[in-house]
Amino acid sequence: MINHKIKNWLQKEKKISKLNVRMSKLSNLDNWNFNNKEISHKSGKFFKIVGLKIYTNFFKKNWDQPIIIQDEVGILGIIKNDNNKYLLQAKIEPGNRNKIQISPTVQATKSNYSKIHGGKKVPYLNYFLNTNKKNVINQSEQGFRYLNKFNSNIIIRIKKKIDLLPGFFWFSLSDLTNLIKEKNLLNMNAISIFSSFVKKSKYDNPYNSEKTINNLIKKNDK
Repeated sequence: MINHKIKNWLQKEKKISKLNVRMSKLSNLDNWNFNNKEISHKSGKFFKIVGLKIYTNFFKKNWDQPIIIQDEVGILGIIKNDNNKYLLQAKIEPGNRNKIQISPTVQATKSNYSKIHGGKKVPYLNYFLNTNKKNVINQSEQGFRYLNKFNSNIIIRIKKKIDLLPGFFWFSLSDLTNLIKEKNLLNMNAISIFSSFVKKSKYDNPYNSEKTINNLIKKNDK
């Protein structure tokens, strides 16, 4: 069960968070180009959308689909303090059923945090730049929707006191255990990060060994 402090914080964030989404013609979008082959940003950054024709033995089915090409590595990072609490943010994004979802400390593509779009500075970003590779696990993002897009999943421990900015909150492990039971509240990127750093326990008993899985991948990667 979510404690009252978190509930009050979520309610406050929902009230102050504003988002307006409307449909617009491609021709009316600033800095975006489109033709019969692709949709792309004039900077050459962010992403472009192209059509793919898929030939595969996957369920013995071929198909056509659009796909987002974003050949860069984003940052999905969470700060952990000496009290074993995790710094997460209330993030509002188009499509969120709850209006806001609880997201990593930093959730940004390289184009975003490089401010190609001229947007605001990403809070706490500096903690995750030039991070020790031991703390980084790169994961591909939604392979059916993106091509060559990866995110650096990072958890870093910070000993010094960190100022709490608006929209952020410190969560304990028990808080997270309760949050993950709620639908559409803890966002997929936060779950991705925590999943990347889960330590195997003596109770883990996978049906297939890692060796078996790797052999299966090699067999089908032809």
